[in-house]
Amino acid sequence: MIESRGTVEVNLSFNGLGDDECDELAKVIKQSKTIKRLILENNHIHEKGAQALAQGEILERARAPARAHQRARESKRASARTRAKGNQSLW
Repeated sequence: MIESRGTVEVNLSFNGLGDDECDELAKVIKQSKTIKRLILENNHIHEKGAQALAQGEILERARAPARAHQRARESKRASARTRAKGNQSLW
């Protein structure tokens, strides 16, 4: 786990986790108030395991930082477009 200002990232990639482990993992995550990101790449998780993880607030907590990051990128793009339009009017 990596901790940074109260944010915890848990990387369980390449651990051979399956649907049964997701049931137990979902219970732990629901109780945790510090896990903000869960990385589960290259495991054996199918629909049943994904549904177990998606119950409760798990999915919402995972989406919130991503949405904030996306809004920040969109804001930067909009500012860049505005600056570009302003520069064009000078020519």
